[in-house]
Amino acid sequence: MKNRPITVVLCHFGGPTKADEVGPFLSRLFNDDMVISLPYVPFRGALLSLLAKRIVKKRLEETIGNYEKIGFSPINKYTDIQADHLLNLLKEEHSDVEVLVVNRYTAPFAADVVKNIDFNRKVYTLTLYPHFAHATSGSAFRDFDRACREHHGDVPSQCRVYSWWHHESYRELCWGFMQEQLKKIVDAGHKSCQVVFSAHGLPQKYVLRGDPYYIDIRAHFDYLKERSLEWLAEKDSSFAKSFEFVLSFQSRVGAGEWIRPYTEDVLETKAQDETLLMVPISFVSDHIETLYEMDMLYKDMAFEGGFKHYFRVSVPNEDQKLAKCLRDVLRTYGLD
Repeated sequence: MKNRPITVVLCHFGGPTKADEVGPFLSRLFNDDMVISLPYVPFRGALLSLLAKRIVKKRLEETIGNYEKIGFSPINKYTDIQADHLLNLLKEEHSDVEVLVVNRYTAPFAADVVKNIDFNRKVYTLTLYPHFAHATSGSAFRDFDRACREHHGDVPSQCRVYSWWHHESYRELCWGFMQEQLKKIVDAGHKSCQVVFSAHGLPQKYVLRGDPYYIDIRAHFDYLKERSLEWLAEKDSSFAKSFEFVLSFQSRVGAGEWIRPYTEDVLETKAQDETLLMVPISFVSDHIETLYEMDMLYKDMAFEGGFKHYFRVSVPNEDQKLAKCLRDVLRTYGLD
């Protein structure tokens, strides 16, 4: 049993669990200047605040309605469950360990959690975004740093984990979920399929500035596509041509150009076969992007466009295998 005191901080998005949380959630989201990027002009903060108010006012009623359709966001519940799973796994090897959760846009907030962290311990901060983007992981860590400066006067030493999609155990976990649905499709007798991977979108200007998110997502897509084609070829050599794979991006906000192709555009043009498999590639837990957009909005769009069968790859949610992946990732960063 290892005796060095350890604190692990899991950073995630957060989500509203009831109607009166939606407005504050959206306000915090759209007031984040790493999400809504404005030019560096005088009164930039005031302009962002004004813009955020307009966006929230315009989207609030519809967003509440969409959350009501899914029973509001389960993301906080799943994050807490994974934190408990990880804690139990780490307790098997460490006598003094704690796992804390910090959300970016709903409680618990960094300002409330950081003040109770003892940075004399070995502290690991890890985001639950497998692929790095400044608007997600970058924003989470900046918010954490601000809270540290407020309560500790500086940013204490810690080990940070950014992009981790490429870790072998997580790639295997993703492949397991993918394989499960491919097997269902093949066993049901479907000889062809449109396989549409969908990641959360990002403004194109962020990518042009050097944000690595698209590279991370593309590499993850290529890996799962290759594994899928190898598995399909073992079943039937014709599947390599009759299963088509495409990467797309969803959840665009505003009129600006985001990473293409957009998921809704792909669904409008890809109804060449009867069967569609949707793959949520950038999420570790269900939330509005999967439960509403994929399971309702895109599903209806697919059937209207001519698809007859709709499948969707699962995400880890409360599966303890995700916590095992997080433990393995932490080990590569020195957690012995």
